[in-house]
Amino acid sequence: GGSSAKAAAAAAAAAPVRPRVDKAVIAVPAYFNDQQREATVAAGKLAGLSTVRLLREPVAAALSYGLDLRTDATVLVFDLGGGTYDVSLLEVGGGTVEVLATGGDAHLGGDDWDAVIADWLAEHYLRPAGHDPGSDPRLRANLRALAQAAKHALSESEEVALRMPVGGPGGSPLTARLTRAQLDLLSEGLWRRCRLPLDQACWRAGVDLDVVVGGHAALQQQLRSRGVPGWKVEAMQPQIRPLRRPPLSAVLLVGGATRLPSLDTFLANMTGIAPSRGRVDPDEAVALGAAVQAGILQGEISDLMVMEQWQASLMRALAKLQLQADPRVRQAVRRKYDLEEGE
Repeated sequence: GGSSAKAAAAAAAAAPVRPRVDKAVIAVPAYFNDQQREATVAAGKLAGLSTVRLLREPVAAALSYGLDLRTDATVLVFDLGGGTYDVSLLEVGGGTVEVLATGGDAHLGGDDWDAVIADWLAEHYLRPAGHDPGSDPRLRANLRALAQAAKHALSESEEVALRMPVGGPGGSPLTARLTRAQLDLLSEGLWRRCRLPLDQACWRAGVDLDVVVGGHAALQQQLRSRGVPGWKVEAMQPQIRPLRRPPLSAVLLVGGATRLPSLDTFLANMTGIAPSRGRVDPDEAVALGAAVQAGILQGEISDLMVMEQWQASLMRALAKLQLQADPRVRQAVRRKYDLEEGE
């Protein structure tokens, strides 16, 4: 169960060092409710941890990318893993990180891109050659591994040559070629599924994408005339938002599937911003952010503080009360920040 997995993780972390690890920062999905968060803490305690601090995964990603939490910004965290998809809108500023809105699809991930490639290979190459992966578990597993390798290769190159795990008629090699453009067409439905949660999260957060996609009718028509896949054109469709916040400042990537070759195009069309690449391994972003938070809690990082929105609101209220109650504190603050009377 969850407690045994956390016990194993704690033991592995403690193995090369002494003393024993008994405190942990555990990253959890932003959409976890109070019951799920409490269950995570309880599992950590059962695993032998005396202190458990929870950190939302998108906040961990923001820490791992080294965002300046003192500067006002609106940030999108795009998390596409092997089997799940999550998006989070963060508002950063004043030393705090607030999760404005979340969205996603618990049944969408990089495995779905493997599946569309495998289905394409089976339909156009294997079945015409007399091989049916549906009735051969070993062939089906080999085909899925080949599809995954093709997806990875297309992250680096425009085209990949594939050799099927079985031979063609007369024992001849059965080969295929797959391009990025073909993969875009095959995965058009998957990109539509990516778009909807992102669009809904931006809507709920009041993040205005009109600045990006508005007024692009001529460009959309030009893209259609050039045969650009429909999902790329649709991603530029103007939307009306009920609230108004500043446009996005940054797009952060989390999860191994964010290496998909067309992801940058998808996000640029949706947000007008090229995602941050190269600074952080998307597979390690959440873990690195949790390590930063652990350093803050241990006092090893002293110039940074991460607070939830309710914590920041409480801190401001208490500070206001102290300023009103103690003239010496007010005078010290004025000298520190060179404020005039009444500010």
